[in-house]
Amino acid sequence: MERVAKPYFCPFCGGTNLLADEPMEIQAEEELWIIYHWICEDCGEYFNKVLIIPESGEKPPQKDYWD
Repeated sequence: MERVAKPYFCPFCGGTNLLADEPMEIQAEEELWIIYHWICEDCGEYFNKVLIIPESGEKPPQKDYWD
């Protein structure tokens, strides 16, 4: 499973006390979706990042603003 950079802050409150939860993989037609989950320990909100990988294995043409 690919690694995704940890976000710098919570998109809800701006807090930096973030806890990573286990990622989940979903095979959808010709794509693999990897869903990363984070929990903000400051405000209690959950948020996700979805990485979509084509079946061909090539990198998706999207900018990752967390790196």
